[in-house]
Amino acid sequence: MCAPLTLSGANIVFVDKTKYLGAMLLAARSFKCSFDHVKIKCYRCFHAIYCKAMHSGSELVCVQLVKSICIPILLYAIEAVQPARSTLLMLDNILNRSVFRIFGCSNADDICFIRAMTNLACIEDTAIYRHRMFLGRFASSVPWAYT
Repeated sequence: MCAPLTLSGANIVFVDKTKYLGAMLLAARSFKCSFDHVKIKCYRCFHAIYCKAMHSGSELVCVQLVKSICIPILLYAIEAVQPARSTLLMLDNILNRSVFRIFGCSNADDICFIRAMTNLACIEDTAIYRHRMFLGRFASSVPWAYT
């Protein structure tokens, strides 16, 4: 058994996860983030949007609200961390479920077509693009960074 870590005379408590700047960091051997809270937040926001906007009579209004409210929740701080492909697919599935609820179609080809026509980009592609842009901005702002 190891001695507890202390800081200014107080013990530092070990936790399995902690939230830092909106990202949930997990205790692990390597750097790991959890996106479960993002999933819950996004579903909560989508449900609120869906309940209010479906009375407007236009699915496109609901899609625009999803693009302006739910997608930023899904993509928050995703450029700074590099999530696993399974996590990106899970986040992309949230958008697929949203399209399913808005338009009432369950066929994967229909959902892909609707996402293409409404410009709902794939989360994986967006995350890769944002990560590259983040690294480029970081490299140009720090003189000792690799280019």
